[in-house]
Amino acid sequence: MPRHRFHVWPAPLTPKILAGFILGGCLLLTPNLVPAATTDSATLSWTANSESDLAGYNVYQGTTSGSYGPAIDVGNTTIYTAQNLQAGLTYYFATTAYDSSGNESLPSIEVNIPIPAPPSDTTPPSVTLTAPSNGSTVSGIVTLTATATDNVGVVGVQFHLNRTNWGAEDTTDTYSVSWDTTGVAPGQYSLTATARDAAGNSRTATPVSVTVDAPPDATPPSIPETLTAQVVSSSEISLNWTASTDNVGITGYHVFRNGAFIASTTTTSYQDANLAPLSTYTYTVTAWDAAGNESMPSTSVSATTLAVPDTTPPSIPTGMTGTMLSTSAVALSWEASTDNVQVAGYQVMRNNVPLATTITPSYQDSGLSSGFPYTYTVGAYDQAGNTSGLSNPVNITISPSTSILSVSIVGNGMVTSSPTGIRCPSNSCSTSYGTGSTVTVTAKPDKRWKFTGWSGACSGTGECVIQLLNNQVVEATFSQRSKRGGKGGGKGGGPKK
Repeated sequence: MPRHRFHVWPAPLTPKILAGFILGGCLLLTPNLVPAATTDSATLSWTANSESDLAGYNVYQGTTSGSYGPAIDVGNTTIYTAQNLQAGLTYYFATTAYDSSGNESLPSIEVNIPIPAPPSDTTPPSVTLTAPSNGSTVSGIVTLTATATDNVGVVGVQFHLNRTNWGAEDTTDTYSVSWDTTGVAPGQYSLTATARDAAGNSRTATPVSVTVDAPPDATPPSIPETLTAQVVSSSEISLNWTASTDNVGITGYHVFRNGAFIASTTTTSYQDANLAPLSTYTYTVTAWDAAGNESMPSTSVSATTLAVPDTTPPSIPTGMTGTMLSTSAVALSWEASTDNVQVAGYQVMRNNVPLATTITPSYQDSGLSSGFPYTYTVGAYDQAGNTSGLSNPVNITISPSTSILSVSIVGNGMVTSSPTGIRCPSNSCSTSYGTGSTVTVTAKPDKRWKFTGWSGACSGTGECVIQLLNNQVVEATFSQRSKRGGKGGGKGGGPKK
């Protein structure tokens, strides 16, 4: 390193103190070389003082001739380097010697040393943007980093976003800055950095292109509202609700039955099928978006499915019969029908026209006209409205107001009636009674004859009781008793003429 050197020759006399000055000695300081210095230092040297009690030397320094700062005690050495000098200024130096008693000599001859200005720096720094990488996709908080070097030193690095300064210049050696991408629209951006040195030289790094992705969606949709459940059948319930809203968009809905997930749908309705009949189900619905955010469940609703539809008709009534009660009424009866669920009732038909319904397997029809024919049938029905076929028909003709009882006799005997009207001692006789009347007919054989039985409207050998709902015929048969001894067997050998 170039430096200035100078020499001090001390006087041969012993220093003496006079009013604070050294009077008895002379210190001579003469440069040994042409003065030279670095851009911030100068080195001084001098010839040692030969006094026996020499303790050391003081150096005086200033930027004006004859005006110095405080003494710099350099100890008992004959060389000193002044540091941190300002380039472009001239510095003035002098030195003194002091002994062990504290006596100080007069100053040496002053020397001046100009500090040269540093050479001009024209080399710009080198700089590279190291993160993020070119062509990358970024989101959220991103750290921009760079490396920079210089022949003298980098003063700072300024980052740029689309050619606009981003953040403050980084004057540390980390060369980084944060970029919150949530504050910009998604798309492509250009990043770079410029480094500068103290001489004002600068260089910009090769730009890096990045794509800012949309920020992650963390907002769930609104809760689906006005959920309703409509029973469709024994196995199906229809759900409907009001559409949810979302900051980005609704992707679909999740349907839950009795707390368990059952389906997803992109519409605001769902048909839940394959359910059990007469069963109650509780439903809720949630909305979800493309980011997977899901809303809270809707208000729950419940619905109960219907019973299984009954399509099976009852059995056809059997054993249909009809009995005339009077000249204007008949009684109908039949065997009860069966059904897979339950018979609800019976439809009575008269002459193929619906007459009446009844819940029992019988019916009485009144207000009929005598002498008019009626045909009755009956069908069964259940609660689902299923109807059976019609029963066997029953044909009834209402008798007139009077009915004729006719009696015929085989053999010899008498037939009488109660009420009176029949008194028949011959082969046949008849009389009229009110229709519906009950007539008791009695047979009495002649002597040597016996009654052997009824035929026609009656049977047996007892009294014949007949209800005259219409004209009736009864026959009484008598037979001759066997003869007992003798000839001829008495009188009356044959039937009456």
